[in-house]
Amino acid sequence: MTTLIFLALRSRALPSSILCRALALVAVFGGPGVAFAAEKAWDGGAGTANWHDANNWSPDGIPGETDTVTIGAAFPEVVYTSTAGDRTVRTLTCDTVLRMTSGTLRVTDGGTIAGRLTMTGGALCAGMVAGAEVALSGKGNEISSSTLTCGSVRVAADASLSLSSSTISAALVNDGVVTMPGNQSSNLGFGGSVTNRGEWRMDAASGQNCQLFGNGSNST
Repeated sequence: MTTLIFLALRSRALPSSILCRALALVAVFGGPGVAFAAEKAWDGGAGTANWHDANNWSPDGIPGETDTVTIGAAFPEVVYTSTAGDRTVRTLTCDTVLRMTSGTLRVTDGGTIAGRLTMTGGALCAGMVAGAEVALSGKGNEISSSTLTCGSVRVAADASLSLSSSTISAALVNDGVVTMPGNQSSNLGFGGSVTNRGEWRMDAASGQNCQLFGNGSNST
């Protein structure tokens, strides 16, 4: 907006053809402080599995809140830790293992993890706009000692998830198979909900407990 006003004030001193070109550039590239979406693809250029290594991405640089993130199946896994900190990306498409041990990852417009999500710590916000979700479409997903903070995580048909010792403050929708191991409990936090349209297993042996409990949330 500042740039447009500046050009308007000087328009009398500029030939009309130059002014039109300048305004067109402002329309395309925006004014000061405008952020633009970019595609970030994992290329493993740093030789590590760490999300926070800038050289692992193409183009180089840790993905930011306007970036669409793609991680291909050719790579064994990508590891997200507290070293990456509290990060936000626009979308996420992951065809390999995404391993989260700590830190917080937010996915604004949702996405798909077709490989495997393995959370043994940390927090995932799976959507920050209405209708956004992160779909787990692979088998062997695990959420343990972790938190789903917001948005929606959906276990797709033919996919599977092991859930234990975690807090669900998001929507968890099951169209596949969710298993809760024995002597493990998970908590429905504020705003959390569970919708089961698939198979929900509680694998507690004799004398073991297996619970999903909460306060002010719901399950169907």
